[in-house]
Amino acid sequence: MVSILTDIGEERLLTTQTLVDYVYAQVLAEIESTQATQATKMTGRMGPKTQAGRKRKRKRYRYARTQDLFRKNPNLLARYIH
Repeated sequence: MVSILTDIGEERLLTTQTLVDYVYAQVLAEIESTQATQATKMTGRMGPKTQAGRKRKRKRYRYARTQDLFRKNPNLLARYIH
Protein backbone atom coordinates (compact mmCIF):
# COMPACT_ATOMS: atom_id res chain seq x y z
CA MET A 1 0.00 0.00 0.00
CA VAL A 2 2.85 2.39 0.82
CA SER A 3 4.49 1.71 -2.53
CA ILE A 4 1.23 2.38 -4.36
CA LEU A 5 0.79 5.71 -2.55
CA THR A 6 4.42 6.62 -3.28
CA ASP A 7 3.95 5.85 -6.99
CA ILE A 8 0.79 7.96 -7.08
CA GLY A 9 2.55 10.82 -5.31
CA GLU A 10 5.44 10.75 -7.77
CA GLU A 11 2.94 10.50 -10.65
CA ARG A 12 4.43 7.23 -11.91
CA LEU A 13 1.09 5.49 -11.51
CA LEU A 14 -2.15 6.55 -13.16
CA THR A 15 -4.86 7.19 -10.58
CA THR A 16 -8.01 5.30 -11.48
CA GLN A 17 -11.21 4.78 -9.53
CA THR A 18 -10.37 1.10 -9.12
CA LEU A 19 -7.02 1.97 -7.57
CA VAL A 20 -8.62 4.55 -5.26
CA ASP A 21 -11.23 1.98 -4.18
CA TYR A 22 -8.50 -0.60 -3.52
CA VAL A 23 -6.41 1.78 -1.39
CA TYR A 24 -9.53 2.93 0.47
CA ALA A 25 -10.49 -0.67 1.26
CA GLN A 26 -6.97 -1.36 2.56
CA VAL A 27 -7.06 1.69 4.81
CA LEU A 28 -10.49 0.74 6.19
CA ALA A 29 -9.33 -2.82 6.85
CA GLU A 30 -6.35 -1.51 8.81
CA ILE A 31 -8.47 0.91 10.84
CA GLU A 32 -11.11 -1.72 11.62
CA SER A 33 -8.52 -4.24 12.79
CA THR A 34 -6.95 -1.63 15.09
CA GLN A 35 -10.34 -0.69 16.55
CA ALA A 36 -11.26 -4.33 17.05
CA THR A 37 -8.02 -4.93 18.93
CA GLN A 38 -8.63 -1.91 21.16
CA ALA A 39 -12.21 -2.99 21.83
CA THR A 40 -11.01 -6.47 22.81
CA LYS A 41 -8.48 -5.00 25.21
CA MET A 42 -11.11 -2.73 26.77
CA THR A 43 -13.54 -5.62 27.22
CA GLY A 44 -10.95 -7.55 29.19
CA ARG A 45 -10.53 -4.67 31.64
CA MET A 46 -14.21 -4.05 32.24
CA GLY A 47 -14.67 -7.11 34.43
CA PRO A 48 -17.02 -10.04 34.44
CA LYS A 49 -20.31 -9.85 32.61
CA THR A 50 -21.70 -13.06 34.00
CA GLN A 51 -24.33 -13.12 36.68
CA ALA A 52 -21.93 -14.83 39.08
CA GLY A 53 -19.42 -12.01 38.61
CA ARG A 54 -22.01 -9.36 39.39
CA LYS A 55 -23.23 -11.24 42.43
CA ARG A 56 -19.68 -11.60 43.74
CA LYS A 57 -19.07 -7.88 43.18
CA ARG A 58 -22.23 -6.98 45.09
CA LYS A 59 -21.26 -9.27 47.98
CA ARG A 60 -17.78 -7.79 48.12
CA TYR A 61 -19.22 -4.26 48.28
CA ARG A 62 -21.69 -5.24 51.01
CA TYR A 63 -18.93 -6.89 53.06
CA ALA A 64 -16.67 -3.84 52.76
CA ARG A 65 -19.52 -1.52 53.72
CA THR A 66 -20.37 -3.67 56.74
CA GLN A 67 -16.77 -3.72 57.90
CA ASP A 68 -16.54 0.04 57.51
CA LEU A 69 -19.71 0.57 59.55
CA PHE A 70 -18.45 -1.87 62.20
CA ARG A 71 -15.29 0.19 62.67
CA LYS A 72 -16.85 3.64 62.50
CA ASN A 73 -20.35 3.25 63.95
CA PRO A 74 -21.28 -0.19 65.36
CA ASN A 75 -24.61 1.11 66.73
CA LEU A 76 -25.75 2.11 63.25
CA LEU A 77 -24.71 -1.30 61.92
CA ALA A 78 -26.75 -2.99 64.66
CA ARG A 79 -29.79 -0.90 63.67
CA TYR A 80 -29.38 -1.89 60.01
CA ILE A 81 -29.16 -5.57 60.88
CA HIS A 82 -32.32 -5.63 63.01
